[in-house]
Amino acid sequence: MGRHIIKALKLLFVLILLAIFAVTIQVWSHVQVGKGVARSAEKFERILPIARGEVLFTGDSTAFGTGVENKSNSTAGRFAKTYPDFSVYNTAVNGLKLEGLVEILAQETKTYDLIVMQIGANDVLRLHSFERIESDARKVVQKAKELSPNVVWLAVGNVGATRFFPWPLSNLYEYWSRNARTLFIRIAEEEGVYYVDLFREKEDMSYNPFHKDLYARDGLHLNDDGYGLWYEEIQNVIERHFLVKK
Repeated sequence: MGRHIIKALKLLFVLILLAIFAVTIQVWSHVQVGKGVARSAEKFERILPIARGEVLFTGDSTAFGTGVENKSNSTAGRFAKTYPDFSVYNTAVNGLKLEGLVEILAQETKTYDLIVMQIGANDVLRLHSFERIESDARKVVQKAKELSPNVVWLAVGNVGATRFFPWPLSNLYEYWSRNARTLFIRIAEEEGVYYVDLFREKEDMSYNPFHKDLYARDGLHLNDDGYGLWYEEIQNVIERHFLVKK
C-alpha cells in the first residue's frame, strides 16, 4: 500500500472521529436543553365537582405537555377548553415507555368515557426491538380498553424529521419511526382503537402550510403550535366517531 494511500486513510479516520464527536456533542447539548424543558413543565388536570363525563390523558411527555408555554395549550388543556363540562385526569409521566404505561393503567380503579394515550415515542428513541415494541404496545392497548370503550392513541411522528438528531442519526430514527408506526397501526386495527397517525415524510409540509416552528428549545418536544396541530388530529377523531358530545 502506497504512502499516499496510508496518509489518506489516516486522514479519513480522523475525519470520521471528528464527525462522531461533533454528532455526540450536538445530541448531548440537545439532551441537556430537553431536561430543562421537562423540569419546567406542568401537566394539565381539571377535576370538576359535577361533570358530564370523565376523560383520561396519559402517556409520555407529549401527554404531560412538556414544551408548552402554558399548560392549557397542551392536548389535555385544549380538550378542557373544547369540553368545559368534562373532568380531565392526567397520569402522564415524562420519559414514560410503553411498559411503564401498562403498570400505570393497571393501577386505575375507575373507568372513563374516553382515554387519550400518547405513548410509544420513547420506545423509538431508545431503539427498542420491534418485537418488544409490538408486545408492549398490545398490552397497553388491551389494558386501556378495560378502562374505557373509547380509546384514542397517538404514538410517534417522524422522530428523524426533528431538529434533535443530526445526520446520519436522523436517518436511523426515521427508519425506526416508520417501522414502529406500521406496527402501531396494525395493533390499533386489530384491537379496535382509534389510532392518530402522526408520521410525516421530511419533505411533507401539507400539515404545516405556514411553516411554523413546531418544536420547543430542544428541537424534540413540541411547542404550543405543535401541540395545537396534534390536538386538531385528536379532535377530528373525537368528532368523526362521536366519542364525546359537547
